[in-house]
Amino acid sequence: MRFALPGAIAGALLIAGAASAGNPGSFPGTKDAKDRAEWRTALQWSKACERDWKGSRASYAGVGVFPTGTPRWLVAVTCAPGAYQGTQLLYLVDRGLHRIGPIPLHIYRDPGNGKPRPTRIARVLGTLDFNLGTSRLVVLDKFRGAGDCGILSVFRLQKQRFYPLAVRAKLKCDGKGPFNAFSWPLLPLPQGP
Repeated sequence: MRFALPGAIAGALLIAGAASAGNPGSFPGTKDAKDRAEWRTALQWSKACERDWKGSRASYAGVGVFPTGTPRWLVAVTCAPGAYQGTQLLYLVDRGLHRIGPIPLHIYRDPGNGKPRPTRIARVLGTLDFNLGTSRLVVLDKFRGAGDCGILSVFRLQKQRFYPLAVRAKLKCDGKGPFNAFSWPLLPLPQGP
């Protein structure tokens, strides 16, 4: 069973559908501003994230809830939806809404010079895809909408953290393939706690 969190409208529809499929009844909803406010009370994400969300004037909640096969659910909170990818904060919550997070990821980022550097960051840029069956989280940070360049990071959820499994990158935005990010060259795994 896989759940993806793409940006904008398609993401809103998918998030609403996935959330209604597996949420415990005690969780807030995932449809509108009222639901988002209830989640913010529970998770207490940053003012900066909320400011960016309000600036986007999105009409959906921007919160996705996904079963993990453990007593916790993965909650992805969109800060800025973006045109083709957004930024998200990731949390793990139990039935009582006790939170772990925002969970930082060890991930590569390109500071703008074409040389990606490993970093640890809680506000994740990219399109997210979580697979319940494998506990894999895939983050695709496209450098442009065409998807011909960017960084693909694969993580596995173990206990309360996401551990990097693979990182691939195509840094040259040349309109040429491979367009399948899983075919891009491998980078060394980022290290750290």
